[in-house]
Amino acid sequence: MNLEEKVMQYIKEHPGGVRILDMEKPLGEMRMKLGFIANKLFDEGKVQKNEQKFFPLENDSRFDIS
Repeated sequence: MNLEEKVMQYIKEHPGGVRILDMEKPLGEMRMKLGFIANKLFDEGKVQKNEQKFFPLENDSRFDIS
């Protein structure tokens, strides 16, 4: 699993939203790198963003983690 997939999976596991800072320790990556990837996912329409939190899209099975 590449880092983009890991970030997507982490966001999907937190439907209440997650900040970049919250992903840093669990994913073991620097904040800037995670922010770049999360914003890329947002720009591609794969996640939602509200203020500083990223949210999974509702009813999106492209990155199903089950």
